[in-house]
Amino acid sequence: MSNPSQSELNAFVAKVAAELGDKATKRAVRERCEEHFKRSFLQSEELAAAISKLYVNSSSKPQKRTREAATKSADQPKGAVTAYIFFTTEKAPLLRAADPSKSQPQIMKEAAELWKNLGESEKAKYLNMAAEDKKRFDREVEAFKAKGGVMVRGSKKEAKVKKAKKDPNAPKRAKNAYMFFATEFRTKHPELSMIEQTKAAGEAWRNLADDAKKPYEAMAAKDRERYENEKSA
Repeated sequence: MSNPSQSELNAFVAKVAAELGDKATKRAVRERCEEHFKRSFLQSEELAAAISKLYVNSSSKPQKRTREAATKSADQPKGAVTAYIFFTTEKAPLLRAADPSKSQPQIMKEAAELWKNLGESEKAKYLNMAAEDKKRFDREVEAFKAKGGVMVRGSKKEAKVKKAKKDPNAPKRAKNAYMFFATEFRTKHPELSMIEQTKAAGEAWRNLADDAKKPYEAMAAKDRERYENEKSA
């Protein structure tokens, strides 16, 4: 059998790739071509060139079939929250209030360090919260499936799309009483590290008498009023 021309070989390679569909790897295409030509092109530069051209040219490159993503039901139960997430959700605003100049990655890094150094007795609170939320999730999943629902796992891409962009003109959220106290505590104890300040402030706030907390609660109430006015403006 005479050797085909380069153009004929290119056309044949493209045909083989189309027949193989999503299984059209370079190796699979070459093996099919070699089988057709009785392996006479085993060392052929022409065959290699034809296959390379097929995969370099995006217009003729075989397209893999993608599985259609299942749509997540609006009624699907929200996933269970871990102990660490409960902890960081509580601590991140406090760390941000202590130093508003900190970036979000810095805040989360410090929160992770706090969690790492947290004692077992202190972690128990968040572990219990996570255990309770897991029970909630299991109950909701069971009820959801009983109604014929199908659990669909969301992709990272979907999560990024769903995440709302922060409005630069949105009013700054109101601080709670502890945030005002923590900010003041930080200025009074600059010798402490951020982690030490956070731990010490938390302990000092827990031991603070109710009367001593009233000035900070008043500041929080005033800031809350400011936030509501700006939000409704």
